[in-house]
Amino acid sequence: MRAIPRLPLNENTRRHLQRRQAAINAQLVSGRLEPKTIQQTWKNASKSKNLKSVRKTLEQMAGGRCRCMYCEDSVGTDIEHYRPKRTYPEHMFVWENLLLGCSLCNQMKDEHFPLENGSPLLLDPTCDNPWEHLDFDPFTGNLVPRFNRSTGCESPMGMKTVEILQLDRREALNTGYLRSYRRIVELLSGLSLLQLTAEELIDRLQLADEHGLRFWGFHGNGRNDRPFLEFKATRPDLWDACASVFT
Repeated sequence: MRAIPRLPLNENTRRHLQRRQAAINAQLVSGRLEPKTIQQTWKNASKSKNLKSVRKTLEQMAGGRCRCMYCEDSVGTDIEHYRPKRTYPEHMFVWENLLLGCSLCNQMKDEHFPLENGSPLLLDPTCDNPWEHLDFDPFTGNLVPRFNRSTGCESPMGMKTVEILQLDRREALNTGYLRSYRRIVELLSGLSLLQLTAEELIDRLQLADEHGLRFWGFHGNGRNDRPFLEFKATRPDLWDACASVFT
């Protein structure tokens, strides 16, 4: 998983979403908005040219592999509502509420949207840095809540995200994360033979890592993992170059 900067929509698409949302808000205020109406409205809208433009922008945000923004493992297949549209119809067509998700993450998330004192407990990769709340287990490949030493507790946001998306119980996902981790370790371990420039190493790390683990390694708890510790100690120049890019 990784933090994903949100791109702007083109003006026509932005205005289209605003008009769609205004129509939903009017029905909501009048009391005419029913659950079946919400589902049908989204189904009809998703066929429009402007919603296809929304999806295209989300795919650009997701990167060349077009992975799910939640798990970074499966292909993103659907426009996902961060705040569920049936519970929060006032956010149905709000651009900042739309993500790209895979069918499995969407199925698991469903209508789950836990809050604590009014604040969401589910990670939004376009707003939150996932590795501030999650950790990676190099032995199992599991994603787990990050432990905060200052509070003596696991991250509440990490706990709920792992629980809802079952990030510690999906064998195929864990296998994928382990594969990326091992490729990164192999690359870092062979640096003395490769004689790469900083730019070349950054490119190779991006190719080796399909799951956002380079961000865990340079700014998450992965900094304490032996391969990253040794890399920092032996090549501080390359470490600094990578850390400045993988933020």
